[in-house]
Amino acid sequence: MRSRGIVPADSSFAKIDRAKIVLCIGRGIKDKKTHEVLRELVDTLPSAALGATRGAVDNGFAEYQQQIGQSGKCLTSDVYIGVGVSGALQHLAGIVDVKTIVAINSDPEANIIKVFYSS
Repeated sequence: MRSRGIVPADSSFAKIDRAKIVLCIGRGIKDKKTHEVLRELVDTLPSAALGATRGAVDNGFAEYQQQIGQSGKCLTSDVYIGVGVSGALQHLAGIVDVKTIVAINSDPEANIIKVFYSS
């Protein structure tokens, strides 16, 4: 695979509402190194974009245009991968129409896991 490099939030690749795969960073991602690794991963995936929770935007890890949820974008992508996302209801409102939801979280009691993996 070939990387497209770092993509600015306002580029066509960052249009999270049209991406087939959205990797979302949450407040649980607390260091810049992890954020950079996740951004590089998105750059290697076809039709992928980097999204964020409001907490990640508030912490300066993403731009507002990347925010998913009630006060951001609502997704209809094929795959959503949430990394360090707790699952506030406002965020979950933006991913209810995603076909496949994957949550990566060290807390098995995180709301995103309770809501989407309980059925």
